[in-house]
Amino acid sequence: MELIHILLTIILVFLGTKLIYWFSKRIKFIRRIEKMPGPQTWPLIGTSWYFLRHRQKEIVKQSQINFIADLFKCIRALVQKYGPVYRTWTGGLAIVHLTRPEHVELVLNNSRNNKKSFGYTFLHDWLGLGLLTSSGEKWFSHRKMITPTFHFEILETFFNTFSRKSDILIDNLSQHSKQG
Repeated sequence: MELIHILLTIILVFLGTKLIYWFSKRIKFIRRIEKMPGPQTWPLIGTSWYFLRHRQKEIVKQSQINFIADLFKCIRALVQKYGPVYRTWTGGLAIVHLTRPEHVELVLNNSRNNKKSFGYTFLHDWLGLGLLTSSGEKWFSHRKMITPTFHFEILETFFNTFSRKSDILIDNLSQHSKQG
């Protein structure tokens, strides 16, 4: 019986130590992220309130709810208020928004930042571990294999198809934009 108490104590001390370590890392992370500009963060909901508040104002102005248009208006308002790099929180998940190509390029060209977010794990059963869903060395090897496929001379053969399909898309978008 005493052995069980000792084992239980060891397990609880181990789990407690792990929990304290995780919390300390999490607090350091939150403090670093909170130094970035962005809307006020609230426990559990993060900065979702900002989108909901912004959306309420837009719904009053228009009778038809257009989620994507509202989202882009909200993003535009955030960029105007906080600049080209800002942070938001969705629940406990921090999101750093980059709105300038040169900032995105810095992140994408750095192999240290090539780790996919947690959300990609949901795609593994469906898409496997390919170029879209893999990280690190596996991603690099897939990218190295596929790079010659996108050589300019190969893409040039598809120019007419791209042009035709782009014209069709523009016509469709023009018709929809006239409808409101």
